Amino acid sequence: MRFGWTQRLIVAAIIAIVVFGCTRHSTNDPNFAVPVATSALAPYFPSAHGWTTVFNVTNGTNTGTLTFYVGGETSLQDRPAYRWLIIPSTGTPDTNYVVIGPTSLTVYQDTLASPEYILQAPLTSGSTWLRYPDQPIEVIDTTSILTDITGGKLDTTTTDPSVKKLLPVEGSNEVTVAAIEEVTTANDLHFTGAVKVSNTNRDGSTNSYWFVPGVGMVKYVIAATPDNPDGVTKGELGFYGLR
Repeated sequence: MRFGWTQRLIVAAIIAIVVFGCTRHSTNDPNFAVPVATSALAPYFPSAHGWTTVFNVTNGTNTGTLTFYVGGETSLQDRPAYRWLIIPSTGTPDTNYVVIGPTSLTVYQDTLASPEYILQAPLTSGSTWLRYPDQPIEVIDTTSILTDITGGKLDTTTTDPSVKKLLPVEGSNEVTVAAIEEVTTANDLHFTGAVKVSNTNRDGSTNSYWFVPGVGMVKYVIAATPDNPDGVTKGELGFYGLR
């Protein structure tokens, strides 16, 4: 028996009901995978497996590189996540995990850690949020943050002295969108519409991080002052793309 177009459409409709009508999860469930396309912050963390950004880092007279590599999809605390490897030019690589939510971009230092809110919508000038919402607003961390390029500082979530936290985020718990601006790196990479996020340190110096849609973080400056705008540590994007 040959089917006409009407019969084919009916069969297709029945198959659709069987396949999609029996879905066990709802996208309203907070533990269900949030489609990346629905997140306002997804463009600030390109999640394709192999997406790589390489930073040229200066710390005083020392120079080196810090490489960020997206290592594919995984599950973290019952949520979809991405492995994010941070590889220093010297020292041991550090595996982090990124969760892209509808209004936030969070990084987990390990599989059991609390999330650090790197970006929080809306990304408009003057917007603020807490990196660690469950901690006091005045909390300033200094013991597990990268301030040099020799392998970072001790990762306080493990007793292994060779494991370091390499995510270059420093300073106070409260962060602010300081500006939406153009930024040019020392490698002549020019970006428009960069979101500049800033916070402060105990000594009053400022840390800033620039994020660009479709690329990710493109620059960071740790402990800048009016007399030293390049800070103690500066990282500038030298390469980005799939590897």
